[in-house]
Amino acid sequence: MFLRLIWEPIRRPHMRRRALWSIVAIALGTSVAAALLNVSIDIGDRMGEEVRTLGPNVTITPAAQSLAVGAEGSIRPVAETASIREADLPKLKSIFWRNNIKSFSPFLSAKSALHTSKVFSDFPAGSGNSAGSVDAVITGVWFDYLLIDKPDEKFRTGLKSLFSSWKIQGEWPADLPATGGLPAEPSALVGDRLARRLNLAPGDQIQVKSSGGALLTAEQPAAAQSGITSAGTALVLFRVAGVVSTGTSFDEQVLVPLSTLQKLLNRPGEVDSVQISALIKQIGRA
Repeated sequence: MFLRLIWEPIRRPHMRRRALWSIVAIALGTSVAAALLNVSIDIGDRMGEEVRTLGPNVTITPAAQSLAVGAEGSIRPVAETASIREADLPKLKSIFWRNNIKSFSPFLSAKSALHTSKVFSDFPAGSGNSAGSVDAVITGVWFDYLLIDKPDEKFRTGLKSLFSSWKIQGEWPADLPATGGLPAEPSALVGDRLARRLNLAPGDQIQVKSSGGALLTAEQPAAAQSGITSAGTALVLFRVAGVVSTGTSFDEQVLVPLSTLQKLLNRPGEVDSVQISALIKQIGRA
């Protein structure tokens, strides 16, 4: 019946022109509708990709840190030292929404005294700084880590893709393997504000000490820092590979390879959190 309705106007000469114009109009209308639909979908995807260059939009933390208990007016997490297993991170690329995950990096942080010959000794009293050293946050991360290396699939992730809008003076540090001992001179990325305070530039060196699985700070007694050659105390000399300007709290931190900080803290295979850049769809409300 449907084919007959189409064929009859075409078969009859006096209705042929009208039928052809109707077919052309329907074809044009369908083409325009398909083009508009394609553009609307493409714009959403492109906007999502552009926004993702600004940084992560999902943060994963240990479940125990979100459960708080209180006693006599104090509230604290159930487990302050809870962590995420680094070995579980590849599972993010095996879930149903794996193609929406563009990049991610684990984070492990600790406070430490940075030792460098370029640190000025005229810090204000009580600032937690001593001559030749200054306290700062050391954060272990992935920079450009090869997470998946298969013949049919390769996936690199880390800060280089997670924060692609960062401005780097110098170069990105290299990720280091988790196996083996402490490297001789790993590279680090120093925040812009911290680098200005310490007069640091790419190629300079900073020194970090750890003892008993904890980083030593300038606020600790001198006796605790003097045991640099004693058993159980480690010293790592970092080479400043680059200085990064982010406009965030990272400008006051030192970013180092995750595996190196894990060894200094005696926390193999552990991370504090994971930040993810993922494409998501906003669900509208009725």
